[in-house]
Amino acid sequence: MEPRDLNSIFSMMGAKYMPSVIYRIRMLTFSSDNIDDTIPAITGIGINEDNTLKEPLGKTLKSGTKLFDKLNPDKT
Repeated sequence: MEPRDLNSIFSMMGAKYMPSVIYRIRMLTFSSDNIDDTIPAITGIGINEDNTLKEPLGKTLKSGTKLFDKLNPDKT
């Protein structure tokens, strides 16, 4: 709707139209069918004395995502 048309509608109702910002919003809907796998939340991060992570991150998760240890990139 054009601002001019919006002003006409407010004038017919006897109200004064104050210019405002108009937003266009698109809603995204998600269904449970789209979720392939759930990955548990990270509960903590720890670093050993030799600057390596306590848990090896080179393992492959169920969803196929592979994580790498940035502190030790040669280790997978």
